[in-house]
Amino acid sequence: MTQAPIGARRRRFVLETPLDEPDGFGGHLRRYVAGPVLWGSIARVGADERTRNGRSESVATHRVGLRWRPGV
Repeated sequence: MTQAPIGARRRRFVLETPLDEPDGFGGHLRRYVAGPVLWGSIARVGADERTRNGRSESVATHRVGLRWRPGV
C-alpha cells in the first residue's frame, strides 16, 4: 500500500470513544466523548437515489483515510 502525501490529510477528525455508565436500574448508558484529534482525508465515492415506501431517499457514500493507530 502506498502512503498518501502529507498534504492529502488536511481534514481534522475527532475520534469519539464510548463511555458506559450505570443507569441505576442494573443496566448501563452509553455516551460518546471526544477523544484524540486525527488528521485525514475524505472523498466522495458515490451516491444513489431510490424510492422507498413511496418516498425518495438518497444515500451518499464516502471513503475516509486515516493513518494507522491502535484502537481504531
